[in-house]
Amino acid sequence: MTEPVVKAKEKLNKDTSYMVCAEHGGIIYFCDDGQNLRPFIEGEQLLYLSEDFIQWLIGVEGQYNYPYLCEADSDDAKKIHNVTLGIGFTFDDTGYHWDILRDYLGWTDEEIKTIIEGVYKGKNYSNSQFAITDEQAYELVMLAAEKDYIPNLNAAIRAYNAQQGQITTYSQRELEAMFDFSYNSGLPKNSSDHTYCTKINDSDQIIYYYLRKDQTGAIGAVKKFNTDTERRRINQMNLFFNQNDEDGYNCSDDLKALRDQLGF
Repeated sequence: MTEPVVKAKEKLNKDTSYMVCAEHGGIIYFCDDGQNLRPFIEGEQLLYLSEDFIQWLIGVEGQYNYPYLCEADSDDAKKIHNVTLGIGFTFDDTGYHWDILRDYLGWTDEEIKTIIEGVYKGKNYSNSQFAITDEQAYELVMLAAEKDYIPNLNAAIRAYNAQQGQITTYSQRELEAMFDFSYNSGLPKNSSDHTYCTKINDSDQIIYYYLRKDQTGAIGAVKKFNTDTERRRINQMNLFFNQNDEDGYNCSDDLKALRDQLGF
């Protein structure tokens, strides 16, 4: 069987390439041929959070539209008096995210301090003036994502690509799973301009395996290091490794089939 001949196209040249306007018959030339522009590699970095992911996040994180103490917080988080609001949005004694609370919700520093103190004294804020709406809960996630979590994740991806000397691309779902790790566990950076994430070379961290698309390694790390947050991690791995539309954003309480699939 004779193979078909594929004719190559000449590349665009801004000096000699043109097209004819079908409506008016004029000649259209190109201002720039794009040959010297860095191509956009779809999926290399996280650009947005999908609505599917937000619904997934609500399923695994819960949504409580008032300040509260999350009992699942680590001892380190509780030491700095971490408080959760809405869809996993957090703030604490260190001043973390206070700027968002001030700018978006209009809370003063004194009010934030009072809330933190009240939460750790057992005060219930569910029917207080500091309860928020669903829209505000959604917006807090987006503001925090834009300010911290997306830049830090993209910095981690850039740093990993630089180490490898090649571009690794990720699907939107894979990127959102890595975002969830960042949102849940944080991705510390070495400088204020988000240039590097210290966890990309730490084999104790799930992000280490996500960046390498290593499912076996991720499962092993969850078994070894994350027994206290196993359910969250299993849901997260389902999001990262299962690209089936019906199952990828599933965060059902019934995880038996997924546990069996992942070997738990």
